[in-house]
Amino acid sequence: MNNISFYIGPRGCGKSLFAEKELSTIDRKLYIGTLPNTLQYRTTIEAHQTRRGPNWTTIETSSSLDHDIEKMISSIKNDDSLQACLLDGLLTWFIHLTASPEEIAPDHFTSQIIRLISSKEMIWRIVDVAPEIFYGTTDKWELYSQIHHDIIMRFAIKNIKNWNYE
Repeated sequence: MNNISFYIGPRGCGKSLFAEKELSTIDRKLYIGTLPNTLQYRTTIEAHQTRRGPNWTTIETSSSLDHDIEKMISSIKNDDSLQACLLDGLLTWFIHLTASPEEIAPDHFTSQIIRLISSKEMIWRIVDVAPEIFYGTTDKWELYSQIHHDIIMRFAIKNIKNWNYE
């Protein structure tokens, strides 16, 4: 059974740093970054890369979910020494895949994330923004909450830390 923890909260609250510190004693780690590599996010991406250091292998997502998932699964399966993975930003990834969530089926996105996590038994840390940041857009809040719910239920994740309520 995978050792999976789910950390959720507002942007900039320290979720990623917490997960990185939690994995600091592990030698081989994979970081899946979901921020688009644009000028808007460049400072954040560079800060995260600098903070993580050399024991991390980084895979950045693109605009092709299926291609990214295949590349990640291949990388994970071909690295016998890999012990942990930090997936940083499920909803960020989903949002940036398309401007409209209807263009990519949420069920397809969720099933691909489940495939990824199921690809290797190891330590997984999933860090994500809280759906509550989408106040006023009830349809999106419900959609994003459903993605979280489906992944949490599929893996019976018990270690969930929500910075909104700490």
